[in-house]
Amino acid sequence: MAELNEIIGNTGEFISKVLCALYKDKIDVSSLDIDHLCYRSNSDEEYEQLKSRLKKLAWRLDESEINSRLIGVYILKEPMRYMSREIYCLELCAPKKSADLSSGLEHLEFVIGEDFEDFMQKYPHVKFDQEDVYKSRNPGIKIRYDGFKVKFHHQALEDVVRKEKLLNGKNRIK
Repeated sequence: MAELNEIIGNTGEFISKVLCALYKDKIDVSSLDIDHLCYRSNSDEEYEQLKSRLKKLAWRLDESEINSRLIGVYILKEPMRYMSREIYCLELCAPKKSADLSSGLEHLEFVIGEDFEDFMQKYPHVKFDQEDVYKSRNPGIKIRYDGFKVKFHHQALEDVVRKEKLLNGKNRIK
């Protein structure tokens, strides 16, 4: 994980920051799987450099243009570890053309096994962003914090990508 931290930053510190924010909001994620972390690059050049550097640490499961930017999904050869959790999936995002954002770890995603409404009702004091709840590709809800987001989905990103690849006749990992 030290090599990965050199490339995308301190993942343990980021996960800790996310879990602390959720704890302060009294959101219990102790039984939820952390699906993946996302790193956002601030330039196409940085995105390409990161892709190159990740080659020895991960297999690229997919790279697709989504919302006018490239997004790569990587399966790590060695998982990120945080306490008893292991995270094998990393999302790498090229910058949005319409936004001027700094690079860094952007979000962490959890897989939930219940309806979004039921999950949100457990935390009526939390303002959930529901703009992605009706997306055809991996719908979800999210919470925006200062400097990062936390997202909740019904399916792991790896499963979503693999299903899409099977439907499109592309089932190879690069």
